Order: sequence, then structure tokens, then C-alpha cells
Amino acid sequence: MDVKVANKEYDGTDIARITEITVWGVIAGDAVTVVDGSAKFSDEEVGNNKPVTFSGFSLGGTDAGNYTLSAQPASVTANITAQSTPPPTVVDKCGTSTINYEKQFCWNDIVYSKCNGSDYDPEMNKCQSGVLQYKCGKSSWYDEEKQFCFEDKVYSKCNGSDYDPEMNKCQNGVLQYKCGRNSWYNEEKQFCFEDIVYSLCGGSSYDPVYEICQSGEVIFNTTPILPQSALGNISVQVIKNDIMLSNLPQGAKVEVYNLQGKLVFASVNRGSDILRIEVQTKGMYIVKAGSQIKRIAVR
Repeated sequence: MDVKVANKEYDGTDIARITEITVWGVIAGDAVTVVDGSAKFSDEEVGNNKPVTFSGFSLGGTDAGNYTLSAQPASVTANITAQSTPPPTVVDKCGTSTINYEKQFCWNDIVYSKCNGSDYDPEMNKCQSGVLQYKCGKSSWYDEEKQFCFEDKVYSKCNGSDYDPEMNKCQNGVLQYKCGRNSWYNEEKQFCFEDIVYSLCGGSSYDPVYEICQSGEVIFNTTPILPQSALGNISVQVIKNDIMLSNLPQGAKVEVYNLQGKLVFASVNRGSDILRIEVQTKGMYIVKAGSQIKRIAVR
């Protein structure tokens, strides 16, 4: 019978570990096994080719009675090597507490859990439902992906964009820009000129003084608008929100159009030489008096 024993590191004992047993002289077909015994080094000290002794080995199996184990295994050696020093266990500390830097971080000797994998300043940020919140003012917090902070107040972004609440506002998810004191416009469809909102002409802005929009095209006008103009002997001016025509002769035909070419007023002077036209909407208008045409701004 042959037995093999494993080498081992020094552990303060003389116990040896058996790794393999081979039985010789058994007739093919017979059921014979070896009942393991024990193995010991000659001592527990470090050394090479140290003798190993065995005891307690016997035969087992249904045919074991037909065989005799002549002796315990012998002439086996193995090595006991010096024990390697394990690396020191490193414990990360945060103040007096232990910390796992993969999932936590240390701030002022206090352990915090990371927010979605990120460190944060607990005085300026906090973690809410796994999202890093930023401080706004004394007691408000915001998610910078969906909100922004303006003068210590939290606002929802408009279609993902920040805006200045004094100069912009969010309406139906579209950023509106301020025009004058009380008007707002969508820069994709409108523009602001002298505090008045106009619709873009074919997608383009235009100067209502020198250009008008007709059938979706910008038409260039060489005659600028004046606050007060003389139409021959006929004069036209704006008083508050009204267009005032004076020196208007009897039978003079008067027509007023907006910049989209829509007729908003028409009349023939049958009485006084003064005609006052009430305008409901601020903007640019084309005044036709007799054969003369003038453009005027109602602000």
C-alpha cells in the first residue's frame, strides 16, 4: 500500500494530511477498500523531508477477509514550511468610526452614505431618494436636473432650461421672454420691438418701422414711422391709444389696416374735419386717408 502526504505550513501541530492511498495485490473484481488511519510528522517543527508515521489503517469491503494488511504505511516524508505572515488588516477610520469608502464618505469625522455613488457636502447638499439635492436659500433644496435656484427660491425648469423669473416665464412648457412691462413672447413664433409683441414673418423678425409682413413675406418700407406726420394738409397723431386725424376734408375716405393686412377701420368723413379712431390693440398700423398712406405706431 502506498500513501502520499501533503506538505504544510507550520501550525504548531504534528498532524499530517493524507492526500492519496493506493492498494496493491488485490485480485480484479474483489471488493477491498482501505479504512483510513491517522498520520503524524515526527514533530511539529519546520523542516524538509520530515518522516511521517501512520497508525490505525485496516482493510474493508466484502472481500477484505481474503487479504491481510502486512504493515502500516512507512517510508513517507513531507515538508513543514515556515508560516507566511498574513498582511495586516487595514481598517479605515472616520473619527472614531470605521468606514467603507466604496459606499460611504467622511465629512467632519461623521460617516455618511454616498448619494448615487457621489460624495456631497451635508451643509450644502442632501440625499433624497438616491438623488443629490442642492441647497437654495436657508431651508429649500432642489434637484438640478429638474429644478433651479434663483434668489433663494426653487423653480421648475422650463423644457429643461433655467430662466430668469424676472425676464422669463414658463408657459405650457415653453420659455416666454418679457417684452415691455406686461407682455411676454415666444421667441420661436414672435419677437419684441419697442415693447410691443409681433408675430414672426415667415420665421423671421423684422423692423416694423421699415418692414411689414405681407402674405408671410417681409416687405421693405423706405418710409419710417413718425409719431406725428402730415398727410398733405391732413395730419395724423396718436393720443393715448387712439389715432387722431385732423384737417380731414369732407368726403375723404379713411381706412386703417394692421400689419397682417387686415382692415380694422373704414369710414368716409361726412362731418367734422377731426376723426378719432379708437384702437383696441397696441401695435403698428397703416393709415390710408384719401390717396395718402402713412404707417403709425400705437404704444
